[in-house]
Amino acid sequence: MKKIIYIASFIHLIIVSLAIFHVIDGVGKGRRPLIEKSASFYCSINYSLWHFGFISHDDVRSNELELIIYNINGSVTKYSTLDGFKFFVSNNDLKNRFYGFKITNAADVLIQDLCARSVATRMMNLHAGTTRVSYTIRSIIYPTMEGYSKNEPMKTQTVYTTDFILH
Repeated sequence: MKKIIYIASFIHLIIVSLAIFHVIDGVGKGRRPLIEKSASFYCSINYSLWHFGFISHDDVRSNELELIIYNINGSVTKYSTLDGFKFFVSNNDLKNRFYGFKITNAADVLIQDLCARSVATRMMNLHAGTTRVSYTIRSIIYPTMEGYSKNEPMKTQTVYTTDFILH
């Protein structure tokens, strides 16, 4: 039994390493859909699709989701994923999945409006007296290591923005 566990662990670490270092990027793409779907499913389970930080092919981009809630008494509450807003997630697994959701949401035009409406409805229910909810997704482009050493600033670009007004 111990031998089987060691072999399975070894195979798992090999697959994760191949995914992290982009050796299997594009393997089976188009020609072998079963292999591609199986590899994608396996890599999504063990998070190796995210390529872990500095060895990532795209480690200089991120997304920000910002909500601004305007209250009837004139107060304004701002939530941002850059300022630690946890979006009501209770554990690390949900936080990781929310990170994936932000990336998907920033890339998929069809889901943005549906998500914005759901979040605005939730915020209006949580904050009594809400008159308006502003929902914005920004793409953040961090400087490369060379640019960072030259004090280049990060750049932001608004991907999606909408306001919901309660009459």
